[in-house]
Amino acid sequence: MNETTIARTDDTEIQNVQRLVARLTGIIKGECDAIRDNPAADLSGFVDAKNRALYELELAIRNDRSVLADPHTRTALRQLRDALALNETMLQAQIVAVGDAIGVVEELSGAVPSDGTYGNPAYAKPAAYL
Repeated sequence: MNETTIARTDDTEIQNVQRLVARLTGIIKGECDAIRDNPAADLSGFVDAKNRALYELELAIRNDRSVLADPHTRTALRQLRDALALNETMLQAQIVAVGDAIGVVEELSGAVPSDGTYGNPAYAKPAAYL
């Protein structure tokens, strides 16, 4: 193997890593768009795609992390980091919203008159009324 072949191989590896990073960035941005368009969207497909892309990226850099030093790859990684920061913010907001909804449901379920089987015993009907 001569230097030209080695350089070409390195370029191929760098381009492969850049493609994988771009694909992962696209998946992350797609998930952000889905959350923005419909906060109740099913995100399981995005989770599977992210896991697969991360796995492929790890395989691509496992034996030679020097490909990450390439300036274009570093730019792509910064874009990925920015997309991940936005994704984290959006997912955290979703988690908070779900927690708020659970709180409202719990509050309402405790305020509904009941026979005492469920909910707040303070609202339970005496047995004579059942």
